[in-house]
Parts: sequence; C-alpha cells; structure tokens
Amino acid sequence: MQVISAAALPLSPSRKNPNAYVKTTSGSFKHETKVIQRNREPVWNEKIEFTKETVASSLFFSVKQKGLFDALAQTEIEITELLDQCKGRQGEWIVLVIPVKLSSIADVELDLTTLNDLCTGQAKCRIRVLLQISNATSSRVLAATPVTESLSDSQLQGEQAQAVQESSESHKRAKPILTTCMKALQLSDPATSQNVVSQACRQMSPERDQIGDQATLRLLNSAKSQYEQFQQTDQQSDLQKAVSLYHESLDRLSKQSPMRLVILDRLGNLLTKLYRLTGQIEGADKAIEMHREVLKLCPAPHPVRSISLNNLGAVLHMRFCQTGQMKDLDETTALFQEILELIPAFHPQRSSSLNYCAAFLSTRFRKTRRVDDLDKAIVLRREELKLLSALHPDRPNSLNNLAADLHMRIGETSHINDADEAVALYREVLDLRPAPHPHRLDSLNNLALLICRRFCMTGQIEDLDQACALRQEALELRPATHPDRPDLLNDLAIVLGMRFSQTGQIEDLNKVIPLHQDLLKLCPAPHPGRSDSLSILAPLFGERFDRTGQIEDADEAVALYREAIRPDWPD
Repeated sequence: MQVISAAALPLSPSRKNPNAYVKTTSGSFKHETKVIQRNREPVWNEKIEFTKETVASSLFFSVKQKGLFDALAQTEIEITELLDQCKGRQGEWIVLVIPVKLSSIADVELDLTTLNDLCTGQAKCRIRVLLQISNATSSRVLAATPVTESLSDSQLQGEQAQAVQESSESHKRAKPILTTCMKALQLSDPATSQNVVSQACRQMSPERDQIGDQATLRLLNSAKSQYEQFQQTDQQSDLQKAVSLYHESLDRLSKQSPMRLVILDRLGNLLTKLYRLTGQIEGADKAIEMHREVLKLCPAPHPVRSISLNNLGAVLHMRFCQTGQMKDLDETTALFQEILELIPAFHPQRSSSLNYCAAFLSTRFRKTRRVDDLDKAIVLRREELKLLSALHPDRPNSLNNLAADLHMRIGETSHINDADEAVALYREVLDLRPAPHPHRLDSLNNLALLICRRFCMTGQIEDLDQACALRQEALELRPATHPDRPDLLNDLAIVLGMRFSQTGQIEDLNKVIPLHQDLLKLCPAPHPGRSDSLSILAPLFGERFDRTGQIEDADEAVALYREAIRPDWPD
C-alpha cells in the first residue's frame, strides 16, 4: 500500500499548519510515515507493506500532528469491503470514496497497489481510495459540537443509498444536476463552467431556468478562490470577502436553480466559520438562517438531508453554548434524532451520530434533571459501543462516556447495577490507556471516584482498597512540582482516611499524616489555605497520640493548633 497525500487538514491547536504524518494500525501491524513540516496538504508517497497474518479485519488510519496525542483526522477501512470492490477489476485504477463521519473533511489518498496475500492470489489491483476523514473528537465529548460538513460530489452519490432508491423521480433527476453543478465550480474557465451547467440543466428540464450567466460563474469562481486564500492566510477579511461574493452569486440565481442548494450550503458553512472566529451572535443567526433554507430544499428522503440536519444542528448547539437558550438545545437534539432515523444501523456515520445525540441528551439532563433524557442517552451510548470494534480508536471515549452517564444516573436512582457496570467500563478504559498515556490520570481518577461512591452504597472494604491503589498510582504520575500534585495528595489522604475510619489500622494513619504534611509545605504563610491545612493535620497527630502515647505527637498537635488559631502565638 502507498500513502500518497492529504488535503484540507485542520490547523494545529496553536492555529498553525500541522506537522503531519499518517499512522496505520491493524492487529499487530503498525506503521508511521515521515513527518511533513508545516503543511495542510502534505505529500508522503510512502509505501507500506503488510501480510494477511499481520493485520486484523480492519485498517485504521490516523493523520496526526507531531507531539500531540489526539489525531487531526482518523478513519477505519474494512478489508473485506475493500476486496469486494477489487473483484474482477485487476490492473485498473479504481476510485473509492468512503464517507466516515458527520464532520469536516480531510482527504487522504491511498494507492493500494500491493495487496499480496490479501488478494487471495489474484493479480494485483490498483486502487485509489479517497477517504473522507473526520476530525478526531476530544477525550470527553458529552458537550461536543458536531462540525459542519460541505456537500460534495461523493456524498451526493453515496449518502443514504436506500433513501435514494425510494426517492421521487424529481429527486432522481435533481441529483446528477447538483453533482454537475458542484463539479462546475471546480473549473477555472467560466465559459466551460457555463457550458457544463447549462447542458446539465437542459437534461433535467428544457423549461427550467438556466443557472446563470458568465458573470455569475465568475463570481462563484472568485468566491471559491477567496476562500482558498483564507485557508492559506487565516485572515478574517478573506473569509468575509468570500461570504460577500457567495451572497452576490446567490442573489443572481433564480429560485428554481439547482445551484441554489449548493450555494446556500456553502454560505451557511462559511458563516459558521466566521461565527467561530468572531463569536458574534449575529453570525450564528445568519448561519442558521442559511442552513434552514438548505433543509427546506432537502425534504426526506433527499440524499443529503442528514448532512443538512447535521450542519443546522452544529450551529444551533454553538449558539446554545454561548446563550444557554434551551430551545436551541431542544432543536439540536431533535435534529440529531432525525438523523438517526434516516441512517441505517450499518451506516459508517451512525456511531458518530449516536455519540452526538447522546451528548445532547446528557447535556439537557444536566440542565433539566429529567431522568428520561439520561435513560435515552445511555441507550444510545450502548448502541454506539456495539458498533466500535475492540481496536477502534474511538472505543475508549465511547466507554468513558457511557460510564460517565451511568455514574450520573446513580445520583438520581442509586441503582447498584449502574455502579457495577460503570466500574467495569472505566476498568476497560484504563486497560486501553497504559502508562504513559496522557489520559491515564483521568481514567484513574474517574475509576477511584466511582469505586468510593460504590463503597458508600455497599460498605465493601475491598472497594476502598482498590480506591487507595488507584489514588496512589495517580499521585505517582505527577512530579512534586506539578500543579495537580496538591489535589492528588489530598485525594489519596481522603481515601486513606476513609479506610482508617473503617478498620482503625494505624498503618493508614501513618500514611495520611505525611501526605497532609506535604500539603502544608505547599501552603507557606501567608497562603490562604494554610489555616485549613493546619486544622486538618493537628487532630491527626492527636489521634495518633491517643493510640500510641508518643509525646512528640501531642507536642506537634499543640503547635499546629496554636498556629491555626493565632499564627503569631509565641512559642
């Protein structure tokens, strides 16, 4: 296999062009390409060789930024599905377009010219795979916002095949017209673009108004060029110029023009980008207006309705995050519930749609405390988890989110079954994040907190033993100078104190006292937290004096009490 190139990669977290490379994994097989410095359209042209024995049923591709754990983009290819496309087509170039998730698109071109044993002895098949790869999600996606997605030729051809088969004749005639119109936008010569679009319109209906004159097509090409300039410069003014040009183009189109859907969609997405840059609520209102117009032009079972629903929901959720208006969250949830009704169980976008819909339901529960929303979110989380294989890169996040929702429901219902299930899920996440994984500390803390809660429900001392071990490991992951260390010291001291109160074993008290002494050292006078730390540590020495009779502990307790009451108390 040869990894050729990528295009339209997102910027790095520092808003710079990424230092990108491609990581390929499957079973025991793992490969990383060279790093291309500061380029959103890197070219690798790097060969990868593997055999049937070294790979599993799927190939996982991640486009990564050097020095960061999270991927810029990622996807999965089922090998059996790939081979099905190869049958009877040896020796020719085959273009496969694989839509993955409802998100922004980065194209990674893979030239699979060496299938070896995977081709079961047949002649080598030359395949060019164009992957539509979604941006990676964060480790916690309960409040994630889906990224808007532009309509593309491949999506018009591939989105919801079943819906296309059942669509009306008018939709069937419109689909190739939209495809042709979008191809015309890619042509640099306005006259050629005009001829292509006009011919397509005549095929659809001789009476239908034409797309527009050459001036309109020149405007569209100028808008496209202006947006490409924005992608290079990240200058807000370039994006605003592109928006203005698309607006002007839209005003010149007739209401019946099939190009209207495409321009409205692009305007909506560019306005969304502008809103992300400025944070001005008026920008969100304008983007929402455009996406509503697109949705009106895509009645069910239109092949791109799910994309339109996603784009509208994404902007509504961003506006909700800024304003807190529940009506926006309610509409976003309803839109993603409709997406789930439109896409079948085997659709590659279903797992991400389940994730987003569950996230919105969880958010609404936290606002309204309606347990039925949380129940629905948990059902969706479980379905999402079933769709992700053991090696899928999104599985840890899916496990974590389901466990988090179950943990929240415990606070409402106190069901021990939810606690047991959540503990098992957090353990699996922890197993998938061995040290030095950057999120292992989060997993240790999540599991320890839940196990302590389960102890409060059951009184099983074994849970406290496990919590102590988890808190100890978490502390060891952070050096003495790390800003998280005070919280980790306190967490371990708390759980050891809980176990001491249950068992009365002096060993736990002997461990708690040094932890609080370390905390006190981190709060030198006149630190505002020093008084609280003194008030916690003093009775611990008093407790140990009662048990051991060592006069040194009594002296220490008295000194600490004196400083807590009056820092300038004379010795």
